[in-house]
Amino acid sequence: MNDRELRKALAELGLPRRRRVSAQELATALAAHRGRPLHLRAVDFPPKANGGVVRTRKFDLLCYPKNGWPIERRNAFAHEISHLLLDHTGVSLHSQDVLRSLLAPNIAPEVASRLLCRTEMDTPEEQDAETTGMHLARHHLTYELPDRAWGATPEQQGVVRGLLHSLNLNEVL
Repeated sequence: MNDRELRKALAELGLPRRRRVSAQELATALAAHRGRPLHLRAVDFPPKANGGVVRTRKFDLLCYPKNGWPIERRNAFAHEISHLLLDHTGVSLHSQDVLRSLLAPNIAPEVASRLLCRTEMDTPEEQDAETTGMHLARHHLTYELPDRAWGATPEQQGVVRGLLHSLNLNEVL
């Protein structure tokens, strides 16, 4: 999905055209559009893992890194939510029990049906999600993610916002 197609898809979700949106705003709009709940969860991933989507019969669970630089966390979130924007099918969970247990340990294997995760970039779905995620992160998302916005307290976030505003760097927000 190129940036023009992405802007159209975001507009179809009812999101504003002229400002960046938070991860929560995008997730809420996408869940409403798809007609199924989308739960976001920050996960302390082991090395070389940084996100995934678990689909169940009743809801989807998007996991993104709990720790790391804000740009890395935002990019991982953008990649994973791009799988849902692009309606990717993913892989059967039967072959991914280890990943399922990491991402969704409280969801029984028979309840979860599909898994979308960044393992290798050699499939068309992964390449599409990466390209779409890069456009999404670069032009449409703020750095704020649920559970740990910028890794700072609300007071610290206010100071950073004020500083960025005074430097005329509002697009970073």
